[in-house]
Amino acid sequence: MLTVAVAGTGRMGSAMARALARGDVALVLWNRSGGRADDVARELGARTATTPAEAASAADLVISMLADGDAVREVWGGPDGLVAGARPGSV
Repeated sequence: MLTVAVAGTGRMGSAMARALARGDVALVLWNRSGGRADDVARELGARTATTPAEAASAADLVISMLADGDAVREVWGGPDGLVAGARPGSV
């Protein structure tokens, strides 16, 4: 089964997670404000991560839905960012 991490579970990210949940994928959700990811995860039966790196380390594919360029730089490139946690061969 493919595992997809969704980083950013605001309006667009949660809609993407809901669409993915209808398929045969496992979801790992992360959001800068953790409560939002927890709410969506409960709704979908998904799991959450405490950092972007943790989400990426559990996923075959990462999708991000982030607010702006500063958020993208932080979430992808920060010390606990998606790149830091990415598994070899993941997308």
